[in-house]
Amino acid sequence: MDSQPLEGDYPTSFWDIGEVIEDEHILTVNEDAPSGLCRLEVGMYELATGQRLPVLDEPRKVKDIRILLPLSIQVESQ
Repeated sequence: MDSQPLEGDYPTSFWDIGEVIEDEHILTVNEDAPSGLCRLEVGMYELATGQRLPVLDEPRKVKDIRILLPLSIQVESQ
């Protein structure tokens, strides 16, 4: 899935450091997806270049280019 945060209604250039932004998405799983646990990773990139933006930790050091969300999704075939 690829989309602008908040459907582009609140550009990232307006965001403040430490501000929490909630952006809800509904994910659809294909009917033929295999059963089992799935990981969900999120990340952001520069629209003009496609270059991934870094994820910073508390001391503002680069940690990664994506975040693994703290949840598991169980896909069960029908």
